[in-house]
Amino acid sequence: GILFENLPGNIYNKYIGEFKNGRFDGKGILRNYDGEYYRGEFIGGLRHGKGATYFLNGNIEYGNYLFGVPDGWFQITYNRSKKGNSGYTCKFNMGKIIEYGELI
Repeated sequence: GILFENLPGNIYNKYIGEFKNGRFDGKGILRNYDGEYYRGEFIGGLRHGKGATYFLNGNIEYGNYLFGVPDGWFQITYNRSKKGNSGYTCKFNMGKIIEYGELI
């Protein structure tokens, strides 16, 4: 299904994906007004499971979400135009970084 939302204060304006009981549930893409988007899994309207966020600057964050917040190991990949390392890994616990891994 497709859902368009243009609510005041809501940064998201389009969802394409699976629904259950009127909420995002399963696999989908959630896009915000400026074109950044999340592609991954949802449960009960929240990011839940594996997914990736694609930013306008070309950076990508990939990892696991637990009821809407990052939880577990994430890989952050920089825009390919940057020199040096291409990114890093870090571990989240309920939305807060608790450990940095390695440069990639």
